[in-house]
Amino acid sequence: RSLAVSGAVSIGVPWDKFLNLRVLDVEGWEKFGDEDLLRVCRSKMFFLRYLSIRNTRISKLPPEIDMLRSLEILDASRTEVTEILFGVFVETRLNRLDLRGTPMRQLTLPKKLIWRLNHLLLGGEGKTNSTETAIRLPHDIRRFRALRTLATVDLGEQPASFVRALGDLYQLEVLAITWYFHQSSDRDYCDTLLSSIERWRKLKSLTIHCGLGCSMEFLGSLSHPPEKLEKFKVTLGRFAGVPQWFQKLGDLSFVQITVCKLGAGDLGILRFLPKLKCLILGLDFIPREAIVIGNEGFHELQKFSIVCPVPWLTFKSEAMPKLTYLQLEF
Repeated sequence: RSLAVSGAVSIGVPWDKFLNLRVLDVEGWEKFGDEDLLRVCRSKMFFLRYLSIRNTRISKLPPEIDMLRSLEILDASRTEVTEILFGVFVETRLNRLDLRGTPMRQLTLPKKLIWRLNHLLLGGEGKTNSTETAIRLPHDIRRFRALRTLATVDLGEQPASFVRALGDLYQLEVLAITWYFHQSSDRDYCDTLLSSIERWRKLKSLTIHCGLGCSMEFLGSLSHPPEKLEKFKVTLGRFAGVPQWFQKLGDLSFVQITVCKLGAGDLGILRFLPKLKCLILGLDFIPREAIVIGNEGFHELQKFSIVCPVPWLTFKSEAMPKLTYLQLEF
């Protein structure tokens, strides 16, 4: 029922002999190309639910993929796919689509698929490019109402109305977006993002990839954060201090944040998060006195990473009792 092939295997595979396959994984198979995918689609694998063509030579998704009627999950990440032809996937049961690391820049999907899709993964590193890329979504983002996972959405050229429409995706549990300097200094954009965050009541993970120098202090005024939030990650963006609303999040277990000050109150907020297991902390200032990590709180913390301009950090005896990973970068 499951078949995984990888590496430089060059044998001819009689795909029509595997009619009962539920899972087919050819990740990293150097010889797997467009013609091979076409043969898989035509092989009458009516029961195939999961197909991974990740990191192969695939450059297009043929219309014949609709012949895989039971297909629910397609991982086409790190391929050379540049577009999705109109009407593809309509006859399948696809609900999870992974296009991370592809050259695709604009995504167009058939309406029938949009209404059914639960997980949509975009952007990320390409095969030969170490920079973060993102794919532009259609302006009528409200039609993706079934989405529970959406990452990564490029907001760079989107109007504030698009950010507002994102707030209508009430089922979202995992979201990653890109945020730019001009948006962090635009009150309309900032207010719209705040409003959308407060409407994502089911959100468990929020990642914001910021442009260099972005001030994210406006997020400190969030009055009703998603109560189920478990992961909060902001790259490059800076906060004046630790947001006070962290105290309302009893399930928060992962925090990555850069702050411009770290007083006793800020440390106290982080220290007493009951489920915090991973803390990645950037300090964008030179401390005037030693930062002391006491032996109170941080009872569940397992990973602690800190970036600080000077090595002025003190750990008291029995601080962070469950810590297994420590990274100090000065």
